[in-house]
Amino acid sequence: MNGLPESRLEEFLFGASRIPLGEVRGPLAELQGGRCFYCEDALRGPTDVDHFIPWARYPDNGLDNLVAAHARCNKRKRDFLAAAEHVERWAVRNAERVNDIAQAAVDFTWERDAARSRSVAVATYSRLDEGAMVWIEGATLVGLEKTRVERALAGWA
Repeated sequence: MNGLPESRLEEFLFGASRIPLGEVRGPLAELQGGRCFYCEDALRGPTDVDHFIPWARYPDNGLDNLVAAHARCNKRKRDFLAAAEHVERWAVRNAERVNDIAQAAVDFTWERDAARSRSVAVATYSRLDEGAMVWIEGATLVGLEKTRVERALAGWA
């Protein structure tokens, strides 16, 4: 394929391939100050790289969509969308650390399309009704605070 938008046809028809994310685990953890993105405890022991907007909703391996998390937090989040407080922290990280994320993408020759990641988040959350159930921690789901999410994503521009 020649890189035109039509080249995504194969991905659309047959699905996108998952790729190993371990290579960016360290840079993501560093961006997050050595803390799990979700529970904010220090990253010790098994650390996963999670797709903030779940892969099941949109296959985005872009660096802006990836976060470092404890294996237990990642497994509990699964393919749920995250609650407003996580969206706020994600949007702030991506806005405030934009240069660091860009440099990590260059250093690791990693895919990055911040505008796409943000647009996918906006589209995904905008389809939900106020109060739709989203993941907050452990096995706990809470009602979506849609206005809070919209405000957070508007701040990441």
